[in-house]
Amino acid sequence: MNYLQQYNMRFLGKLSVNLINPTTLHNILRNVSLQLPEGYELIAGTRAENIHLYYILITVTVLGNVHSVKIVIHVPLKTVDQHFAIYKLFVFPTRICDKLVKYSIEFPYFCLSDNQHNFMLLTEADLCHCKINGITVCPSDVAIYNSQTLNCESSLFFQTVTNQQMCRRSLLLNHQNPTLRRHKTTWLYNLPESRQITMRCYTNTQWMTYTETLSGNGVITNATRCSVSTTQMHTLPELHKSSETTLNTLHLYVPEKIFVTDRETNSRENVTRIYPASL
Repeated sequence: MNYLQQYNMRFLGKLSVNLINPTTLHNILRNVSLQLPEGYELIAGTRAENIHLYYILITVTVLGNVHSVKIVIHVPLKTVDQHFAIYKLFVFPTRICDKLVKYSIEFPYFCLSDNQHNFMLLTEADLCHCKINGITVCPSDVAIYNSQTLNCESSLFFQTVTNQQMCRRSLLLNHQNPTLRRHKTTWLYNLPESRQITMRCYTNTQWMTYTETLSGNGVITNATRCSVSTTQMHTLPELHKSSETTLNTLHLYVPEKIFVTDRETNSRENVTRIYPASL
């Protein structure tokens, strides 16, 4: 009986994927991708430059008994229906009938599928349960809605006319300061009152200055290399590429004049007189 219990015993353990070098992991994933059913693919593909992503996304389990040891690699897969682009919703105040109102949202992250037929809604807490490293992998415990489903977040994202009925709005009584939020190469702005904005941009090896009068909500694209300023706020331009060089200027060194003694002068004259005679 003891022999049978020992024979049927299984050992389970964890193993770090960092023990597998990138070349070996690349070959393993490439072979796995050839065996996948139709419609499935590896979440980050099999290109060599994306292999580093799997060191965060993959988990490895070791199964063993007295006869053998097996390594089980858990690799996230994706399909068209399971791959979503994550958008963060920025809700700025808007002016209605000379009053500032603001929409209230419950889910700040809106996730749209590749085929644009489905979407998900995430809170900050939901996003904390996801693995984020170039590619975001979330647990499948969030409801997926059809794009025809109407709620506040979807109506704001798709800019439908029903957002006034779907979203709760609150009246802002206090004065609102202008707001700038950056998203990659885009500035999102909210100006409760009409204001003059000065943009100073580095274009074609020189600085150019532009002046515009803006109000309300809007977007300024491709302005990360510009400084945007009003009377109340100012942004700094982002440096894109730089180069350094060293100018090699001419250096001329003139040695000091050497003092010659009378004895050296007489010796030189003697050498000059004797030298021709010795030819």
